[in-house]
Amino acid sequence: MDAVCVDWESATMKVGDLVRHTGDGSVGMVIGYEPNQETLVDSMFPYHVHFIDEVVSDWFGSTCMEVISESR
Repeated sequence: MDAVCVDWESATMKVGDLVRHTGDGSVGMVIGYEPNQETLVDSMFPYHVHFIDEVVSDWFGSTCMEVISESR
């Protein structure tokens, strides 16, 4: 995954949303949201996403992801 996408002002996703990575098309679920982390760099990637096809999760900004299905 390429975690260089940055958008720290837009909170468009919620925990439970199904999302697609805009770079490679991987599908995952938002499993965490922490906008105020210890460092500025970490705060730039507030969404913790677990990818379904892989055994990996990572932190992203909202510009890296598009919502496929919103949680209720």
